[in-house]
Amino acid sequence: MGKMYRATFTDKEGRTVVIMRPAKQVSSHRYLTCSLHIALHSLNNILRRFQNTSSHEGQLRHLIYTMENAVLSLPQGLDKMVWLVDYTGWTLANATPIKTARDSTNILQNHYPERLSVAFLFNPPKVFESFFKV
Repeated sequence: MGKMYRATFTDKEGRTVVIMRPAKQVSSHRYLTCSLHIALHSLNNILRRFQNTSSHEGQLRHLIYTMENAVLSLPQGLDKMVWLVDYTGWTLANATPIKTARDSTNILQNHYPERLSVAFLFNPPKVFESFFKV
């Protein structure tokens, strides 16, 4: 667990922070330690299997769950969130399949338009350099 989750903190403007770790395969329960998230504990237990799954459908379901959770956590008057993407340990060998990446992009573009305020990429792989130059 810990591939993608809503953080227990907000940015300095109060926006919800979503953390993504594409290479993470080890369980992490840090996001359940905050007392504000106790109510979500049972829902998280049900949806855990989708986060750790390598199935296409399971990954898409977890993406939707995390995005809905983040949107519901936005303070009144704010409609954008922050993404922190940690690529530590990411390789082409553990990259998301093209079909899953394409469908995830489709979901984000069509169902969550203009929800992203800013995204920070931590330790991006060298293979991304050509995209950064464009």
